[in-house]
Amino acid sequence: MKCADLRLGQGQLAIRRAFGWSERELYVTRSKSGLERVIELDAATVKFVRSHLRREDLKESSDDWIFTNRDSDRLSPTSVSKRFGVLLDRADVPRIRLHDLRHTHASHLILSGPT
Repeated sequence: MKCADLRLGQGQLAIRRAFGWSERELYVTRSKSGLERVIELDAATVKFVRSHLRREDLKESSDDWIFTNRDSDRLSPTSVSKRFGVLLDRADVPRIRLHDLRHTHASHLILSGPT
């Protein structure tokens, strides 16, 4: 995600990109559909992201990556998944893939009924 994908005033994040692998190299491409998807963010997430942007001296409208490694380069999906596994182990909860959180969240939304 890049800072320019944020719409914190509206509590939103626009998904416009995806990562891909080519000959063991990470690249950025358009989303599968080629369309922008908008995700609503709750107040706690907006507060966290604003705090993170201030701490990293990032502007919401910039083309900078929001979350980076120590070299200020974008995070690879592999490194994020590995870190997620470490956090699951520390929390002593069952292991699931990071990608499975999308499906779990969708199931919870369906079970919660209309809003």
